[in-house]
Amino acid sequence: MKIVAFDFDGVIRNSTEAIIIVTKNFLAQKGLPEIPENEYNNFNIVTGGKWREDVYKYLKVEEDPELDFKDYYTREFAKQPTRVYDGIIEAIAAVKNAGYKICLITNNSTARIKDKLAPTGLDFDFIRSCHGDISKPNPEYIFEVLNHFNCKPSDIIYIGDLYADYEFAKQTGMNFIWSAYGLDSGKMASIHGIHKVEKPSEIPDMIRKLDIPKEVVR
Repeated sequence: MKIVAFDFDGVIRNSTEAIIIVTKNFLAQKGLPEIPENEYNNFNIVTGGKWREDVYKYLKVEEDPELDFKDYYTREFAKQPTRVYDGIIEAIAAVKNAGYKICLITNNSTARIKDKLAPTGLDFDFIRSCHGDISKPNPEYIFEVLNHFNCKPSDIIYIGDLYADYEFAKQTGMNFIWSAYGLDSGKMASIHGIHKVEKPSEIPDMIRKLDIPKEVVR
C-alpha cells in the first residue's frame, strides 16, 4: 500500500493570509498603528507566540499583560475562511489518481477541520485530527493512522511545513517532504538533504521520486 499524508495549515491552507488579516483586525480594534503589508514578511510566522512578539517589537510597544492578542488570535484565526494554495487541489487529485491513499494528519480539532475542509471539496481516505490529549510531534499521534490503514510508518509519505512535522515524521519512521512554500522558512531550511517542494504542483513528481513500493494490505 502507498499512503500520502498531508498537514493542513501551511500545506493545503494558505494560513499566512489568515494570520495577517487577524493581526490587522486586532491592531485596528486596539487603536494601534497599521503595519505596512511588506513588513509582515519579516515576522516569524512559525508560532503564534513568535508572531505576536515580532508584531509588538515592530510597533515598539509592550506586550499586553492580559494577552489580549493571544486570545483574539486563537479565536479569530479559526474563523477565517479557507483559502488554499494555488495548485494544491490539483496536486492532491494527481496523487490520488496515481493510486495512493490520501490522509490528513493535523493538530486542528476535529470540528474545526471538518468546517475548514468543506469549501475545498477534498475527500480524504482518513483524517487524523486532534480530539484528545496528544498532538504532533508526539509519536503516538500516528497510531490511529497505522490502525486505519493496517500499515507501518515506512508505508507513508508525510508532507508538512514545520519543524514539528519533520520531527514527527522522523520519530515515527515516516518518509517526509517539506512544503517550503508553507510557514517555516527558517529552521527547516537548515536541514541538509531534506526532500522539499517549492510549490504544490511539484508534489506528485517528488512522491514519484521517493518511489515507495506498494505492499499488500492484509
